[in-house]
Amino acid sequence: MTKEELLELKTEIEEAEKENTKLEARKDLLMEKLEKDFGVKTLGAAQKKIQKLEKEIETLDHSIDNATEQLEAKLNE
Repeated sequence: MTKEELLELKTEIEEAEKENTKLEARKDLLMEKLEKDFGVKTLGAAQKKIQKLEKEIETLDHSIDNATEQLEAKLNE
């Protein structure tokens, strides 16, 4: 490799390291927000929380559908 190629490679590595540092900081901020807003500390815990919330949404959706059907039935009497 020539000196110019090595310098170019060095620059690319430095830029990649800077980008990595930015991404790590962003990840840390997002993890802090995840813990603050949802009380979870890991991505695995967040996924479990999502599954739990999706089940709750599904249950509530069914309850709303049932209540709507009952209301429509009463209105049609």
